Amino acid sequence: MKMTRTLNLLARQFVNFFLLEFSGIKTLTTTIQKRHNIGTSCNPPQGLKLAMFVATVFSLQGCAPSQPNDLDKLGTVKMSLGGKNFDLWVADAESERLRGLMFVSSDQMATKSDGTERGMIFAFDHSVRSSFWMKNTIIPLDIAYLDVDGEVITIHTMIPLDDRINQYPPDEPYRFAVEVNGSLFGKLGLKKGDKLQIPASLLKGDS
Repeated sequence: MKMTRTLNLLARQFVNFFLLEFSGIKTLTTTIQKRHNIGTSCNPPQGLKLAMFVATVFSLQGCAPSQPNDLDKLGTVKMSLGGKNFDLWVADAESERLRGLMFVSSDQMATKSDGTERGMIFAFDHSVRSSFWMKNTIIPLDIAYLDVDGEVITIHTMIPLDDRINQYPPDEPYRFAVEVNGSLFGKLGLKKGDKLQIPASLLKGDS
């Protein structure tokens, strides 16, 4: 049973990676080239790109972490993003923000039966400038950095297990960050400059 679950997880992650290949082949190709010490100035044939891509996916999954992330201990808020309803786990303590969606599976992030999407909102008590990364995160994610008024500052689509520093930086200081399934913001048409309604419970410290 454990082996079956592992194989299912690998299959789901391969599909997620494959979708990201189509939405950002240049970024993924560069990453693969670096991981396999292939000069970034070369331009491999499309077939070689796919072979490199598949090899990297399975090499990453071979060392993918599998520790549990107990999301049930976190509070949640409801939020509308791009006209879609979301249930967001709240990470407002330092330890919760550091762990984020590490080790979370695609099953845990699956759309609910009523169509509500899942995600996480990171809430800070002041504006910060630090970047997020994808260490120990086994599914692709979108991130939107928001200011205190809920305006979208920056959006990135992030690659699983990408532990490079400052790869997904905000354009300016932010107060909140929202992570959802990879490529979802693009599908919803969410973009920089859009204004979102921050739940009142996350603004209780503001005057």
